[in-house]
Amino acid sequence: MMGGLGNQMFQFALGKSLEKKIQEKVVFDIEFYKKTLRNTTPRNLEINELNTCFVTASGLQSIGLNIIARRYFKVFFNKIIYNEKKPFGYDKTVFHQSGLKIFLGYWQSYKYFEDIRDLLLLQFTPKEPFPEDVFSILEKVERTNSVAIHVRRGDYVSNPYSNAFHGIQGLEYLQNAKKIIESNRKNPRYFIFSDDLEWCQREIPQIFGPSELTFLDYRSRKSFYDIYIMSKCKDFIISNSSFSWWAAWLGQNENKIVVVPENWTNFHKSRKLEDFIPIDWKIA
Repeated sequence: MMGGLGNQMFQFALGKSLEKKIQEKVVFDIEFYKKTLRNTTPRNLEINELNTCFVTASGLQSIGLNIIARRYFKVFFNKIIYNEKKPFGYDKTVFHQSGLKIFLGYWQSYKYFEDIRDLLLLQFTPKEPFPEDVFSILEKVERTNSVAIHVRRGDYVSNPYSNAFHGIQGLEYLQNAKKIIESNRKNPRYFIFSDDLEWCQREIPQIFGPSELTFLDYRSRKSFYDIYIMSKCKDFIISNSSFSWWAAWLGQNENKIVVVPENWTNFHKSRKLEDFIPIDWKIA
């Protein structure tokens, strides 16, 4: 397992789907969270703070081998490692594997787990009791035509490697997304979730004008609360981030509108990611 909470959720979802389809035990390697990697944003294991049920191991404990053994069994390791073939792609042969396998990748496709959606809706909920402020926000979300806006900046701005790969969604995207929402919804109320609240408070009112805006700094709470709150909104304007992808996918409004940016990364157009972006989501 690797990456932030959104990426952890993709890997967990694949594991649960594997357990169901091939009837084999899946163990999640959490060694990533014990290391500091160069040019990588530090992350914590967070998925264990949701109502998830899984077995973890660290490094080679997951298959009962140590580093010395690995040196002698290099050929063996090459045979059992199954690498993700294509970013944001679906590989059906994943479910044709048998015996001992190590699956390496992010596995970012809803097609891996769409048939266990009900299970994920149950497990991807916070384990801890809600803080008082979360109840207050949820009440506003549920009684309005709520639209979640996720603005991801953070390491996309500060880390040159993240910036070069992911890029940053600017005001033009938000302006185009607003047009899509307001051509389909009356009196929307926007809930803005961001790791750069100061930027949002300065820039977003210039676009949204008199619209009702509620700014939420998810650095003030554990991040899984904000995925949960976002998922309760009726519609979504997401950033190019697995964090808000999950909030939108978990949303249970049958007529939800989900708007995604044209460029998911600097190297991937959203319209070409048919295994990752559901067909009914709108590209702005």
